[in-house]
Amino acid sequence: MPNPYLDKRKASGPFLPKWSQVKGRHKVLSNGSIFKPDISQVISRYDQSLKDYDDLIKEEAKLKDIIADLMKQNDASSMQIKSLAEEVAKLTKAAQDSMQKDGEQLRKFAASGGDSAGISETLQDVVSLAEDFVNKRKARWEELDGTSYENLNRFKKVRDQFKAKADSIVSDMKKLEDSTHKCAEDIAGTLQDYMNIAADVDHDEVIKDIKALAAKF
Repeated sequence: MPNPYLDKRKASGPFLPKWSQVKGRHKVLSNGSIFKPDISQVISRYDQSLKDYDDLIKEEAKLKDIIADLMKQNDASSMQIKSLAEEVAKLTKAAQDSMQKDGEQLRKFAASGGDSAGISETLQDVVSLAEDFVNKRKARWEELDGTSYENLNRFKKVRDQFKAKADSIVSDMKKLEDSTHKCAEDIAGTLQDYMNIAADVDHDEVIKDIKALAAKF
């Protein structure tokens, strides 16, 4: 999630080019024995923070790719699960249809008796059909469960990875906001020091330009 403070700083752009323009117009600002402390290091840290912010935004954008990849794999797993479930339903219907005739013969024998040898064959047929159905259904269910657990574990893994990365980005963003704010304060304070020094050495034009620069910072 973008940071309002850092967004505002990023919109204003790096500070070094602006400072270089002012420094270029007033060579006296290059005199480190007069204008103290040296502002260049804090400017460098400030400008680097803007680049670091860009990097964090890019890292945050990658979180979308993690979810996109997860959902792509989830869609594939869901289709496989649906296909396996449909196979189980077809196997069940086929088994029921096949055993329906055998069931009618057994009910008829149970009601009025008949050819016992034929019933023995019918029972064997029922057992064979039932075993084949149970074995095939078991294989499909094992495959279906395997796919479901694989998908579940995938979600658990992404959940943990996503949270770790998202939390890290939030933490780094807060640290960067604090450090950038500190750099901005140090720059503003040093600019004020420079204006005070310029006043002491009667450089009104330096004061004017630094004041204008500070106002836009």
